[in-house]
Amino acid sequence: LRSIGGMWTSGGNMSNHVAIAVALASALPEVRVNGLVDISERPVVVLASGVEHFSYLGAAQVMGLGSAGMLWTAPTEDHTSDVDSIAAALETPPHGTRPFMVVGVAGNCRTTGIDDLNALANLCEKHKVWFHVDACHGGSLLFSNRLRKQISGIERADSISLDPHKGLFVTYPSSYLLVRDPSKFAVFSRYADKVSNPNCMDLGLITPFYGSRGFDSLRLWAVIKHMGRAGISTLIESRQETFNQLRAMLENLGFFTMLGTSEFYRCAFVFCPKSVEMLISELITFPELRDSVRMIISLHTKQLCEQLYKSGEVVFDLFSLHDLRDVMGCGTKYKFDVMGMSVGHAAIDTVDQKKIAKQITILAEQQTKQLVDELVLLKDGIYPEVVMTTSSGPAGW
Repeated sequence: LRSIGGMWTSGGNMSNHVAIAVALASALPEVRVNGLVDISERPVVVLASGVEHFSYLGAAQVMGLGSAGMLWTAPTEDHTSDVDSIAAALETPPHGTRPFMVVGVAGNCRTTGIDDLNALANLCEKHKVWFHVDACHGGSLLFSNRLRKQISGIERADSISLDPHKGLFVTYPSSYLLVRDPSKFAVFSRYADKVSNPNCMDLGLITPFYGSRGFDSLRLWAVIKHMGRAGISTLIESRQETFNQLRAMLENLGFFTMLGTSEFYRCAFVFCPKSVEMLISELITFPELRDSVRMIISLHTKQLCEQLYKSGEVVFDLFSLHDLRDVMGCGTKYKFDVMGMSVGHAAIDTVDQKKIAKQITILAEQQTKQLVDELVLLKDGIYPEVVMTTSSGPAGW
């Protein structure tokens, strides 16, 4: 890491916090001495709404930029950053603001959509703005000769956050922030002149934010040492094939509708059986019923997810997501509760895949009857009582 700058952190949350700090110090070095009080224009981070990780808003609030330090732009229908929207924000930012950082996403945490990183890099170069790529999910693709083209342009970033505990088969915690110019990063060290000194092994002297600590990279080092680049590439490509098989299985079961396009190892979907699609299509022709349809679909998606989790056989994540492509026909303004499938294993054999499909089918068929009953009531003008709660994951996370 000495040649590119960077450090181990406890997670993508912290890596993104540090990235903002480094970008801000690079754009406005006086902030490190005088703080934000003397800055005539509010420094803002530019990123797409609904695509970003929660850590950016949290970092802005903690670091004194405030919630207003986020300049939100539009997402695309594929849950990626809209390049034209970001371009407009950089060309004509709100009065009194100064964009100092653009966040590109290499695999968002909902559908793993990947931004056009080269286009974003071009914008940042044009406007002389720090380009950060959140590759906490997608960074693992760098190890695959076949798949790494999906994140072309990442090499042009000023900083990158990458989580081996998400995509490189190591346990929590393991994240890295990589910075292209070590001097931008070194200013936070106790002894900046020692950062590039190979003879300085005391991390407390050169590693900012954490100070003295142990060999936290040991697990990743062991994986790389044992598997090698070629071995890790094989695992990543095998995992992608496994994901493709399981996604096809979910689609073929006929119980789910996918929301967004998934680039790798993760997809999002709602419980919407083929047998009720015609009924839903009829209901959504009445605008006043669309929100009720959305709420009913969300409720049963959540119930099925929790039943699968409690069965101990199948675990999906549970979160909320805008249907930006309006696949369900209920509009894009409000979110659905959705299930998310993340495939961490490099291989799941045919026997286990059949067991997964069987368990889903058993519980989904039971849930289908309840869903149909509520939709029929809605068609008859009777609004079922739908109690919506905040999605927090099947384990109550």
